[in-house]
Amino acid sequence: MDKIEAATANLAATLPDDRAALLRLARATVQKYNASILACDEVAETEANATYQAIIWKMNGGTFFGCEDSDREDAGGIVTAQHCAAEPGTIPVWGQRGEFLIVAEGVAAVVELTNSHSDSLWPHFSFHAVDNKQDFISETGYQSHFCHPQRGKHLEELATEIFAGLLRTHRRPLSREYRERAALDSWAWLHLPTKEPQGWQREEAEGQLSFGF
Repeated sequence: MDKIEAATANLAATLPDDRAALLRLARATVQKYNASILACDEVAETEANATYQAIIWKMNGGTFFGCEDSDREDAGGIVTAQHCAAEPGTIPVWGQRGEFLIVAEGVAAVVELTNSHSDSLWPHFSFHAVDNKQDFISETGYQSHFCHPQRGKHLEELATEIFAGLLRTHRRPLSREYRERAALDSWAWLHLPTKEPQGWQREEAEGQLSFGF
């Protein structure tokens, strides 16, 4: 056992043994992690990340080996991340995975977020076209993007800044193949009005924002 895993094991020994309690602690730890990044508090950030990693280690049976193995239903990293993930359509905080809508330069995109909880703080954004009649940042309607660490920023703000920058330098029409694909099939939570002017938004009775383009 190396020094990092030994330190993780020592911390894990202080955590609950019950899996449900561990998952509740994981959600609380994500909130602490997010607050520490927004406050640029690197000490609190390190502590929260260490706790989160110890939870994964313990959820995974006392090892990091295979904790992100998607073929295992009980893989500690995957189970913990899924439990802590934001509801589809809502804005995730640092430490959560999620999928949400952004609009920049008059163009909408669904953002899938992964890897926002790690020592490196290199979040991974996947941008997906929403309107297949609009130009996008790739002709396929999809773009994967890792970004530099950005403490002090909310994830929605960061994603929108990145998307706007890519539109300014990579904007292009979708190819015919991808224009013909249904744009919203993968996003059951996303509902767009069809007769509103560009840039219009309202709040529906359920409290969910809708956008028109």
